[in-house]
This record gives sequence, structure tokens and C-alpha cells, in this order.
Amino acid sequence: MGLNRKLSASAHYATLALLLLYLVWCGFWLAIGAWHCFPNAEDLSISGEVAQLGAIESIIKTLSIYDGRYFVNMLHAINPLGHGWFMGYQLMPVVGVSMLILSFRFLMTGITGSDGWPISPILVSCVYVFVHLANTNSLVHEVYCMISSLVYMWPWIFLFMFLGIVLRGVRAEDDRRKSLWGALSLVFLWAGIGMNEMFLPLYAALLCGGVVLAWEYRAYSKPFYPIIFVGLVSVIFFVTSPGIPKRMQAQEVERNAEHVGYSLAVSFSHLCEVMWHQFTANPTLIAWAAVAGLSLPAAQYARLRGLSAKRLFGIAAVMFGLIVTMTWPFYWAMEVGDVPPERVFSTLLYPVQLWVWFVVACVFAKLDGRFSMLGAGLRKMIPAFGAPVLLFSILVADTNISSLVDDYNSGTMQRHRNQMLDMHEQLSRKPAEGMPWSEAEIAEVREWPRTIALPPFIAPNRELPLWNEAYERYYGYQDVR
Repeated sequence: MGLNRKLSASAHYATLALLLLYLVWCGFWLAIGAWHCFPNAEDLSISGEVAQLGAIESIIKTLSIYDGRYFVNMLHAINPLGHGWFMGYQLMPVVGVSMLILSFRFLMTGITGSDGWPISPILVSCVYVFVHLANTNSLVHEVYCMISSLVYMWPWIFLFMFLGIVLRGVRAEDDRRKSLWGALSLVFLWAGIGMNEMFLPLYAALLCGGVVLAWEYRAYSKPFYPIIFVGLVSVIFFVTSPGIPKRMQAQEVERNAEHVGYSLAVSFSHLCEVMWHQFTANPTLIAWAAVAGLSLPAAQYARLRGLSAKRLFGIAAVMFGLIVTMTWPFYWAMEVGDVPPERVFSTLLYPVQLWVWFVVACVFAKLDGRFSMLGAGLRKMIPAFGAPVLLFSILVADTNISSLVDDYNSGTMQRHRNQMLDMHEQLSRKPAEGMPWSEAEIAEVREWPRTIALPPFIAPNRELPLWNEAYERYYGYQDVR
């Protein structure tokens, strides 16, 4: 018995050590990428409008002519670029990834409480985020391009925070704390809905769930009313923004009942294609499932064991259905192609990972219920198997981390950084005394690392004048070429 306990403790500490090595390696290279990333022309275009028009006018303009993402437009208005801090752009990936880790940890402890975790919740949260970033379809869309990151990564931060706050509000014992959590939940609900149309099905499902709970538990339904009201108003404001129809007019799509069914079918096909690739390209998601699926507190396994297999299957089916419907607003509004759009399925990998976690946890909970010794042994040993697989995968498999390493070792990152800094220094230089500050000719940036740089870029000879205008607006020139 003593030997078994020693072996179990050794496996536990070995697991923690390997997971920490994995996180340090991933975090180091993600930070290297942040140090070398710079704004593209679209970043400068939006930030230049903020500087030129002011925060409020720039928000109103975007809502009027482009989209309904009211809160993303607010974040655009307070980003470092919009206030003249060019190098502050490199902090955006660090801030975004850190907030994502903390928000997911906040949700997990809201579900389970902070006690009884075999592996620390913050460690599990870090593994969740870094496994995602190592395998996501487009790392640059999620992390290194600010405009794209605010739409495809940041909405998860606000969703995780909203759910964690609601759970804490439900469990709060005194009225003051309930009121505080209730007010915070309304803020994060309003913010989360205003970030990406792909999240509208999720929030709609949550609001419908709130209506059902308010109906079933009428005596305790009062806290649900403000959430339902704010959620409905936010959704209505989003979908009725005048910028949405103007943007959709540019798409040659006949939006009818047939297109609804077709877009859902293509969405399902694309999701299955992406998931198949994720599970077969390298063993990372399997290893994540092994570590995360067996890292829940024992009390959570007891709850899962108490649910029937039919109920668990139903929950898993509903979760998967919601993942599929997340693409519908995008596919319905835009042209549906044969190739899954990278930025869309990058953000869908977050719920896919959670779905895999839930399925694996259910399987092991049922095994633990039928074969208690087998289940207990698996809970102790499988994380020790999953951790080395994770570490091995980023060292030898083709992941986003290995791509960052390749871009750095080839010198592409350094050359890109030097060229971007030279361009910024040239455009920021004040004119000589008595000379008009109106024209600038810059060298073409030829190094674009695929891991950290995303089009659009300024083109030679004003071939794409829209992006020349972005540089002119941001730096205050009449002509940049």
C-alpha cells in the first residue's frame, strides 16, 4: 500500500513537472512572437479613425456602415494604437492570452469551487489555452492581429467571465453579494453579446435557459429578469445595427430558406473535417483530454456518475449542436466556400476542446462507477501519460509553436521587426524646418512571417489605395507610398 502511494505521488509530481515544461516552452515562444508582431494596415486604419474622429464618432461610424459589434468597436476606441502608442501593440497578445487563462480559471472554480482539484485549476487553464494556441487553425488571427483577435479570441474571455459570475451569484448567500454579482453579470453579458455574431446562438441558448428556469422556479426567478432583459435588448441592438445590411450587400448570396439549411449542412461538414484533422494531425487533443478529463475534483465525478448515460449523451449532443450553429450567422451572411475559413474554426476549437473534456470526463466517471479500482487507477496514471505526450508534441510535431520556432530560427521574424521599426521611425520623423510634412516614400516590407503577420499590407504604386490611406490617416500624411 505504501509503495502504491509512493508511485502515485511520483507520477503526480512527474505530471506537474512535464506540464510546467510544456507551458514554459509554449509561453516563451508565444512571447517571442508578440515581441516581433506589428500592426497591419487594417489595424492602422481603424486606429487612425479613432485618432482622427474621436472614440464616440468612430464607434458610430463603424456601426453605421460595417457591423453590429458594438463592444469590439469600443475596444478599438481604447486600444494603444488609437492613442499613439505604437509599441503598445505588442502588449495586446500578452494581455489577451493572460485574460483568457484567468477567465477560464474563473469559470472552472465557479463550477466546482477551488478545493479538491488533483491538478491546480490555473495549471489546467494554462494547458487548455496553450494546447489551443499550439493547434488552432490560425494563430495570427487569434493572437497577433489585434483587430481579428478582438473578434475571435476575446469573446471567449467575456463569455467565461459571464458564466463564472452567474454561478457565483447563484451560490452567494447574502443579498449584497448577490446584487454585486448580478450587476457584474449584466455588464459582461452586454459586452459579450456585442463582440461577434457567431456567439449569438450561444447567448440565445443561455437566455432561453434563463426563461425556462425563471418559469420553473417562479419563487426564485427575480434575479433572472434583468439578465433576460439586458440580453434581449443587446441582441436586438446588435442585429438591427444599420452596418450589417450594408456589409451583407457586398456578398453575392441569395438568403432564403434553402440557404439556411445549406449553410448549416456545410457548417457541419466543415466542423467534422476540422475536428478530424485536429485529432489525426498530432496527438495533442487526445493528450489534453487525458490530462483535463481526469483533473476534475472527485465531487464532479460523483455528479457525473449520478446522471444516466442517456442524460449525458443528450448534454453532449446539445453541446455539439451549439458548436455547429455558431457558424450559422457567419455562413448565412457570407458566401459559403469549399474550404473551412481559418478564423471561424480557430474560435470553434475552444468549445470543441471543452466538448472533448466533457465526453472524456463522462466516460471515466462511468468507468469509475462500474470498476472503481480501474477508474481510480486511470485517474492517477493517465495524466502522467498525457503530460509527456503534450511535451513531445510541441518538440517534434507540426504545431503553431514549431512554426514560431522556424520563423525565428530562419531570421524572418527579426528581419520583419527591423523593417517595421524602420518604417515606423521614418513615418514618425518630423519634417525639416519650413518643409511641408505631406509626402513619404517607404521601402516595401518583404518579410512577412506567416505565424505573426496577417494581410492587408500597403502595396507598391498605390495598387491598393485603401491601405495607403490607412497609413496616411494614422501618421498624418497626404501621400504615403
